[in-house]
Amino acid sequence: AVSAAVARLREAGAVVTEPDARDRRRLRVRPAPELSSRLKEVRATSIDAALAKALGDDDAHRVDEIVGLLEDLARYLSPQALIRLRD
Repeated sequence: AVSAAVARLREAGAVVTEPDARDRRRLRVRPAPELSSRLKEVRATSIDAALAKALGDDDAHRVDEIVGLLEDLARYLSPQALIRLRD
């Protein structure tokens, strides 16, 4: 599953890969030096339309409210929060 995900990211231009110099069986993955046109398109696209479709609710006020809730949740799902969960 990981190999397939990396392949999709490489095809989208999000990452570049290269064989590991120390272990040729391994593949090193790093962010692409420049954003691909596909990534620029995705980042420029608002989540609102997709969220409204997924919710089956095109009420702009309701969608804005849910986006706000998701943004609040994202602030709590920081790496520090994950560390606290492990303790």
